[in-house]
Formats: sequence, C-alpha cells, structure tokens
Amino acid sequence: MTKTRENISVLVFKDDRTSRSFRISLAWLSAAGIFAGLVCAVALTCAVVALKNYRMAKNASPAKIAAMEQEIEELRKTNLSLETRAHQEPVSTAPPVSVPETARQQVKPVLFSALPPESAAAIPDRASLPISISSPVVFWKKNALAIRFSIQYTKGDGGNQQGRIVLVARGPELVMAYPDNIFNPAGAATLITPSRGEFFSVSRFREVYAEFGPVSSHARLKEVEIMIFNQEGQIIFSEKAVPQAAARVVPQKAGTINE
Repeated sequence: MTKTRENISVLVFKDDRTSRSFRISLAWLSAAGIFAGLVCAVALTCAVVALKNYRMAKNASPAKIAAMEQEIEELRKTNLSLETRAHQEPVSTAPPVSVPETARQQVKPVLFSALPPESAAAIPDRASLPISISSPVVFWKKNALAIRFSIQYTKGDGGNQQGRIVLVARGPELVMAYPDNIFNPAGAATLITPSRGEFFSVSRFREVYAEFGPVSSHARLKEVEIMIFNQEGQIIFSEKAVPQAAARVVPQKAGTINE
C-alpha cells in the first residue's frame, strides 16, 4: 500500500494471478467517515428517545391520561372565564382606602352570639345518639320554675356518654340559666360557654332537676330550653319545654342519680 498526498494506492495480490491496484481519494474517505459517524449518532439519539417514550407510555394508565386531559380542560375554561371577566369589569381609578391596623383591631361585632361557632354546628339526628332524653316536665313550685327530665344510655355496648348540660329559662324580660356562671360577662363574643355546663357521665340512667327563681311573677318565665353538649363542646341535643297547667300535681324534688 502506497500513500500519496491526495490519494491512497492499494495493490492487491491473490494466489498466482496478476496483481491489481486502485486508488482511494482521502477526501472521499474522510467524508465517508464523517457521514458514518453522523448516522451512528442520529441512530443512537432516536433509540434513546424511543426508549424514553416507551417507558412513559408504559407507565401512563388511561385513567391518568383522562384525568390530565380533564384538568387541562378545566384550566382552559377557568382562564377563559377570567379573561372575559377582566374585559367586562370596569377599571377603578380611585385609590384604595387604607384602614389603620389599630382601627381594625378595635372593630367588634355589634351583637353577641348565643354559642361559639364550634358548638353551634348542626344537631345530629336523635336516633343516632347513644342516649335518649325523656320528655321534660316543667312546673311552678311556688315562685320558682322547676324542670325535671332523665338521660338514659341506650346503646347497649357497656359504654357511657359524657358531656355538659345547660338549661336556659326565658321570658319577655328575663333570662336565667343553670348551672350558675354559665353566662359570659358583658363584652364577650358569645353569651354561653358550654364548658361551664353541668358535667354528666351516664352509663345507664341519670335524672336532672333544676329550679329557676324565685321570681315576682309567673309571667316572667315562659319556657325552658335544654341543651346537651358532648365532651368536644358540640351541641348534640336541644329541646324547648313550657310549664304545665297549674292544676297538675307538683312532683317532689328527687335526688340526682348517676350511674
């Protein structure tokens, strides 16, 4: 093999035949090498991309793809709605009015609420409670309004129910509560603090008795509201009762039973 400046001469011998020679251009050989390298690089890149797409397609389930398409559609609708609203709403040029931090801290609600927000949730169905409350009996005992009812544990699993009892007697001009100190002082956000109610823990039967008064006239108290809270302070029972007719025999006061 003889190498020149621009060509390579190749001399071929085979058996006893006459030798033959041919020339290869160095420029052609370089171009062929570069082309072969590019072909290999493109093939390797395509193989890597194909392998990556195959793995992604294999791991993606139809449910995930549908969820992604739905999310993209919802985002598109939200974006379109915001753009429409931005074009429709007039642009206000008035500067914003700033309220001092001290003034914001002094703002208080005009009226108080009866119960805290966490206590005044929806009252559950009585059939779902593990306790039952007998029909309350409200009657006048001279100049005091008395109420008697009982709490019975009915779940039958050997457990018990704990909580707080709050009784409120109301009239046109008078509001009284049991037990004492259940009302918050003036300026508080709520009227009643459930955690100050009378604690009870009943596994079978518990009788409740309370008196309000004495008052100057029976007309000052018209009804008694029973509120029972669980240990988390959420109301689970509420019922209103009115005094019985005066001709009814007044029951005698009984002791409290708690089992």
